Amino acid sequence: IVGGRSTPTGWKQTHRAYNISMPVGSSLKPLSVYGPALDLGNSPATPVLNLPIQIAGWDSETGYPENYEGGGYSGVESMRVAINCSHNTAAAQTLMTYVGIDNSVEYLLRLGVSRKDINATGAGLALGTSGVSTVEMAGGFAAVANGGTYLEPVAFTKVCRSDGSVYMDAFDVQITRQAFKESTAWMLVDLLIGCCSNNVEGSTGKKANFGGITVAGKTGTNSDFRGVTFAGMTGYLAGAVWIGADTYKPLVTGASGGSYAAPLWAAVMQAAHNYLGYT
Repeated sequence: IVGGRSTPTGWKQTHRAYNISMPVGSSLKPLSVYGPALDLGNSPATPVLNLPIQIAGWDSETGYPENYEGGGYSGVESMRVAINCSHNTAAAQTLMTYVGIDNSVEYLLRLGVSRKDINATGAGLALGTSGVSTVEMAGGFAAVANGGTYLEPVAFTKVCRSDGSVYMDAFDVQITRQAFKESTAWMLVDLLIGCCSNNVEGSTGKKANFGGITVAGKTGTNSDFRGVTFAGMTGYLAGAVWIGADTYKPLVTGASGGSYAAPLWAAVMQAAHNYLGYT
Protein backbone atom coordinates (compact mmCIF):
# COMPACT_ATOMS: atom_id res chain seq x y z
CA ILE A 1 0.00 0.00 0.00
CA VAL A 2 1.47 3.30 -1.13
CA GLY A 3 -0.38 6.49 -0.22
CA GLY A 4 1.47 9.10 -2.27
CA ARG A 5 4.75 10.21 -3.82
CA SER A 6 6.06 12.45 -1.03
CA THR A 7 7.82 11.25 2.12
CA PRO A 8 5.46 11.40 5.17
CA THR A 9 6.32 14.22 7.56
CA GLY A 10 3.89 13.48 10.40
CA TRP A 11 1.65 10.92 12.07
CA LYS A 12 -1.80 9.96 10.77
CA GLN A 13 -1.56 11.95 7.56
CA THR A 14 -4.01 11.47 4.71
CA HIS A 15 -3.45 8.07 3.15
CA ARG A 16 -4.58 8.11 -0.46
CA ALA A 17 -4.72 4.34 -0.88
CA TYR A 18 -7.64 3.85 1.48
CA ASN A 19 -9.09 7.04 2.95
CA ILE A 20 -9.46 9.19 -0.15
CA SER A 21 -12.16 8.23 -2.62
CA MET A 22 -11.65 9.43 -6.19
CA PRO A 23 -13.64 8.50 -9.34
CA VAL A 24 -12.11 5.45 -11.01
CA GLY A 25 -13.79 5.67 -14.42
CA SER A 26 -14.25 2.55 -16.53
CA SER A 27 -12.25 0.41 -14.10
CA LEU A 28 -15.47 0.07 -12.13
CA LYS A 29 -17.43 -1.49 -15.04
CA PRO A 30 -16.40 -5.12 -14.35
CA LEU A 31 -17.61 -4.84 -10.75
CA SER A 32 -20.72 -2.71 -11.24
CA VAL A 33 -21.95 -3.64 -14.73
CA TYR A 34 -20.49 -6.67 -16.51
CA GLY A 35 -19.91 -8.92 -13.49
CA PRO A 36 -23.51 -8.41 -12.27
CA ALA A 37 -24.84 -8.85 -15.83
CA LEU A 38 -23.08 -12.22 -16.12
CA ASP A 39 -24.17 -13.25 -12.62
CA LEU A 40 -27.80 -12.53 -13.53
CA GLY A 41 -27.74 -14.99 -16.41
CA ASN A 42 -26.14 -13.23 -19.39
CA SER A 43 -22.99 -14.28 -21.23
CA PRO A 44 -20.01 -12.62 -22.93
CA ALA A 45 -21.93 -13.06 -26.22
CA THR A 46 -25.07 -11.25 -25.00
CA PRO A 47 -25.83 -8.38 -27.43
CA VAL A 48 -25.81 -4.74 -26.30
CA LEU A 49 -26.41 -1.51 -28.21
CA ASN A 50 -23.43 0.76 -28.76
CA LEU A 51 -25.46 3.57 -30.30
CA PRO A 52 -26.05 7.27 -29.48
CA ILE A 53 -29.73 6.71 -28.70
CA GLN A 54 -31.75 7.45 -25.58
CA ILE A 55 -31.54 4.88 -22.79
CA ALA A 56 -34.54 4.54 -20.49
CA GLY A 57 -33.65 5.91 -17.07
CA TRP A 58 -30.33 7.50 -18.08
CA ASP A 59 -29.67 10.72 -16.18
CA SER A 60 -28.35 13.24 -18.72
CA GLU A 61 -29.74 15.77 -21.17
CA THR A 62 -29.01 13.61 -24.21
CA GLY A 63 -30.30 10.44 -22.56
CA TYR A 64 -27.08 8.53 -23.17
CA PRO A 65 -23.33 8.89 -22.39
CA GLU A 66 -20.70 9.60 -25.02
CA ASN A 67 -17.97 7.12 -25.78
CA TYR A 68 -14.38 8.11 -25.02
CA GLU A 69 -13.36 10.96 -27.33
CA GLY A 70 -16.92 11.05 -28.65
CA GLY A 71 -16.86 8.25 -31.21
CA GLY A 72 -16.79 4.56 -31.93
CA TYR A 73 -20.52 3.83 -32.20
CA SER A 74 -20.59 0.35 -33.72
CA GLY A 75 -24.25 -0.63 -33.37
CA VAL A 76 -25.05 -4.04 -31.93
CA GLU A 77 -22.05 -5.71 -30.29
CA SER A 78 -21.38 -8.41 -27.71
CA MET A 79 -20.62 -7.69 -24.07
CA ARG A 80 -17.12 -9.02 -24.78
CA VAL A 81 -16.49 -6.35 -27.40
CA ALA A 82 -18.15 -3.69 -25.23
CA ILE A 83 -15.86 -4.25 -22.25
CA ASN A 84 -12.72 -4.89 -24.30
CA CYS A 85 -13.18 -1.57 -26.15
CA SER A 86 -14.58 0.20 -23.05
CA HIS A 87 -17.62 1.62 -24.86
CA ASN A 88 -19.50 3.86 -22.42
CA THR A 89 -22.77 3.73 -24.32
CA ALA A 90 -22.78 -0.08 -24.35
CA ALA A 91 -21.96 -0.17 -20.62
CA ALA A 92 -24.88 2.18 -19.95
CA GLN A 93 -27.17 -0.04 -22.04
CA THR A 94 -25.96 -3.11 -20.14
CA LEU A 95 -26.52 -1.47 -16.76
CA MET A 96 -30.00 -0.15 -17.48
CA THR A 97 -31.24 -3.14 -19.54
CA TYR A 98 -29.70 -6.22 -17.90
CA VAL A 99 -28.72 -5.19 -14.37
CA GLY A 100 -30.52 -2.17 -12.89
CA ILE A 101 -29.30 0.45 -10.45
CA ASP A 102 -30.32 -1.37 -7.26
CA ASN A 103 -28.75 -4.67 -8.31
CA SER A 104 -25.52 -2.93 -9.28
CA VAL A 105 -25.29 -1.22 -5.88
CA GLU A 106 -25.92 -4.53 -4.12
CA TYR A 107 -23.08 -6.23 -5.99
CA LEU A 108 -20.66 -3.41 -5.13
CA LEU A 109 -21.59 -3.76 -1.46
CA ARG A 110 -20.89 -7.50 -1.66
CA LEU A 111 -17.49 -6.66 -3.17
CA GLY A 112 -16.54 -4.50 -0.20
CA VAL A 113 -17.26 -1.03 -1.57
CA SER A 114 -18.59 1.29 1.13
CA ARG A 115 -22.13 2.55 0.53
CA LYS A 116 -20.96 6.13 1.08
CA ASP A 117 -18.60 5.75 -1.90
CA ILE A 118 -21.30 4.59 -4.31
CA ASN A 119 -23.00 7.13 -6.56
CA ALA A 120 -26.21 5.20 -7.26
CA THR A 121 -26.85 6.71 -10.71
CA GLY A 122 -26.21 5.61 -14.26
CA ALA A 123 -23.02 7.66 -14.47
CA GLY A 124 -21.88 6.58 -11.01
CA LEU A 125 -22.15 2.90 -11.88
CA ALA A 126 -21.61 2.58 -15.64
CA LEU A 127 -19.04 5.38 -16.07
CA GLY A 128 -17.31 5.10 -12.70
CA THR A 129 -18.00 8.58 -11.33
CA SER A 130 -18.37 6.87 -7.94
CA GLY A 131 -15.42 7.65 -5.67
CA VAL A 132 -14.03 4.22 -4.81
CA SER A 133 -10.79 3.87 -2.86
CA THR A 134 -7.82 2.06 -4.36
CA VAL A 135 -7.97 -0.60 -1.64
CA GLU A 136 -11.65 -1.21 -2.42
CA MET A 137 -10.80 -1.61 -6.10
CA ALA A 138 -8.02 -4.08 -5.31
CA GLY A 139 -10.35 -6.05 -3.02
CA GLY A 140 -13.08 -6.18 -5.66
CA PHE A 141 -10.77 -7.41 -8.40
CA ALA A 142 -9.23 -9.91 -5.98
CA ALA A 143 -12.71 -11.38 -5.46
CA VAL A 144 -13.04 -11.87 -9.21
CA ALA A 145 -9.63 -13.60 -9.29
CA ASN A 146 -10.63 -15.69 -6.27
CA GLY A 147 -13.50 -17.52 -7.95
CA GLY A 148 -16.01 -14.86 -6.91
CA THR A 149 -15.27 -15.09 -3.17
CA TYR A 150 -14.63 -11.74 -1.51
CA LEU A 151 -11.92 -11.60 1.15
CA GLU A 152 -11.84 -8.45 3.26
CA PRO A 153 -8.47 -6.71 2.79
CA VAL A 154 -6.37 -6.89 5.96
CA ALA A 155 -3.36 -4.75 6.90
CA PHE A 156 -1.63 -7.41 9.02
CA THR A 157 -1.66 -11.19 9.31
CA LYS A 158 -1.19 -11.74 13.04
CA VAL A 159 -0.23 -10.20 16.37
CA CYS A 160 2.14 -12.21 18.56
CA ARG A 161 2.92 -12.12 22.27
CA SER A 162 6.48 -11.61 23.47
CA ASP A 163 6.91 -15.41 23.76
CA GLY A 164 5.98 -15.84 20.08
CA SER A 165 2.53 -17.29 20.63
CA VAL A 166 -0.28 -15.87 18.49
CA TYR A 167 -2.52 -13.36 20.23
CA MET A 168 -4.66 -12.56 17.16
CA ASP A 169 -4.83 -14.06 13.68
CA ALA A 170 -6.35 -11.61 11.21
CA PHE A 171 -7.74 -14.42 9.08
CA ASP A 172 -9.83 -15.68 12.00
CA VAL A 173 -11.87 -12.46 11.93
CA GLN A 174 -11.59 -11.61 8.22
CA ILE A 175 -14.96 -11.10 6.49
CA THR A 176 -15.54 -13.47 3.57
CA ARG A 177 -18.58 -13.93 1.32
CA GLN A 178 -19.53 -15.15 -2.12
CA ALA A 179 -19.95 -12.02 -4.25
CA PHE A 180 -20.20 -13.69 -7.68
CA LYS A 181 -20.90 -17.24 -8.76
CA GLU A 182 -17.73 -19.16 -9.58
CA SER A 183 -18.86 -19.44 -13.21
CA THR A 184 -19.37 -15.67 -13.34
CA ALA A 185 -15.87 -15.04 -12.04
CA TRP A 186 -14.44 -17.42 -14.65
CA MET A 187 -16.21 -15.60 -17.50
CA LEU A 188 -15.29 -12.18 -16.14
CA VAL A 189 -11.60 -13.09 -15.86
CA ASP A 190 -11.74 -14.25 -19.48
CA LEU A 191 -13.23 -10.91 -20.52
CA LEU A 192 -10.62 -8.98 -18.56
CA ILE A 193 -7.79 -10.93 -20.19
CA GLY A 194 -9.15 -9.59 -23.47
CA CYS A 195 -9.04 -6.05 -22.09
CA CYS A 196 -5.25 -6.43 -21.85
CA SER A 197 -4.58 -8.59 -24.87
CA ASN A 198 -2.26 -7.44 -27.63
CA ASN A 199 -4.37 -9.51 -30.03
CA VAL A 200 -7.72 -7.82 -29.30
CA GLU A 201 -8.52 -4.76 -31.39
CA GLY A 202 -9.48 -1.79 -29.26
CA SER A 203 -8.29 -3.23 -25.93
CA THR A 204 -7.05 -0.43 -23.66
CA GLY A 205 -4.89 -2.31 -21.14
CA LYS A 206 -2.10 -3.64 -23.33
CA LYS A 207 0.60 -1.81 -21.34
CA ALA A 208 -0.32 -3.74 -18.18
CA ASN A 209 1.40 -6.85 -19.52
CA PHE A 210 4.77 -7.88 -18.11
CA GLY A 211 7.10 -10.86 -17.93
CA GLY A 212 5.05 -13.22 -20.10
CA ILE A 213 2.50 -13.62 -17.26
CA THR A 214 -1.22 -13.67 -18.08
CA VAL A 215 -2.76 -10.35 -17.02
CA ALA A 216 -6.46 -9.52 -16.66
CA GLY A 217 -7.73 -6.05 -15.78
CA LYS A 218 -9.45 -2.84 -16.74
CA THR A 219 -8.34 0.73 -17.37
CA GLY A 220 -10.19 3.83 -16.21
CA THR A 221 -9.94 7.47 -17.30
CA ASN A 222 -11.83 10.33 -15.64
CA SER A 223 -13.36 13.12 -17.69
CA ASP A 224 -11.03 16.03 -18.48
CA PHE A 225 -8.05 13.77 -17.64
CA ARG A 226 -8.55 14.35 -13.88
CA GLY A 227 -7.36 10.90 -12.87
CA VAL A 228 -6.42 7.52 -14.32
CA THR A 229 -6.83 4.01 -12.94
CA PHE A 230 -5.88 0.43 -13.61
CA ALA A 231 -7.13 -2.52 -11.56
CA GLY A 232 -6.31 -6.09 -12.39
CA MET A 233 -4.85 -9.45 -11.53
CA THR A 234 -2.53 -12.26 -12.51
CA GLY A 235 -2.82 -15.88 -11.47
CA TYR A 236 -1.01 -14.90 -8.26
CA LEU A 237 -1.78 -11.33 -7.18
CA ALA A 238 -4.41 -8.62 -7.62
CA GLY A 239 -3.86 -4.88 -7.28
CA ALA A 240 -4.98 -1.41 -8.30
CA VAL A 241 -3.36 1.97 -8.97
CA TRP A 242 -4.80 5.47 -9.24
CA ILE A 243 -2.88 8.53 -10.46
CA GLY A 244 -4.16 12.03 -9.82
CA ALA A 245 -3.95 15.14 -7.67
CA ASP A 246 -5.54 15.75 -4.26
CA THR A 247 -7.25 18.78 -5.76
CA TYR A 248 -8.54 16.67 -8.66
CA LYS A 249 -6.92 19.02 -11.16
CA PRO A 250 -6.39 17.66 -14.70
CA LEU A 251 -3.30 15.70 -15.60
CA VAL A 252 -1.64 16.25 -18.97
CA THR A 253 -3.94 16.31 -21.98
CA GLY A 254 -4.46 12.83 -23.36
CA ALA A 255 -3.61 11.02 -20.11
CA SER A 256 -5.49 7.74 -19.89
CA GLY A 257 -5.62 4.63 -17.78
CA GLY A 258 -3.97 2.72 -20.61
CA SER A 259 -1.10 5.14 -21.13
CA TYR A 260 -0.23 5.95 -17.50
CA ALA A 261 -1.92 3.71 -14.92
CA ALA A 262 -1.45 0.39 -16.76
CA PRO A 263 2.35 0.66 -17.10
CA LEU A 264 2.66 1.80 -13.47
CA TRP A 265 0.62 -1.23 -12.39
CA ALA A 266 2.83 -3.47 -14.52
CA ALA A 267 6.01 -2.04 -12.94
CA VAL A 268 4.71 -2.59 -9.40
CA MET A 269 3.44 -6.10 -10.16
CA GLN A 270 6.66 -7.02 -11.99
CA ALA A 271 8.63 -6.17 -8.85
CA ALA A 272 6.20 -8.06 -6.59
CA HIS A 273 6.23 -11.16 -8.78
CA ASN A 274 10.03 -11.12 -9.04
CA TYR A 275 10.34 -10.81 -5.25
CA LEU A 276 7.99 -13.75 -4.68
CA GLY A 277 9.50 -15.85 -7.46
CA TYR A 278 6.29 -16.06 -9.51
CA THR A 279 6.75 -16.71 -13.25
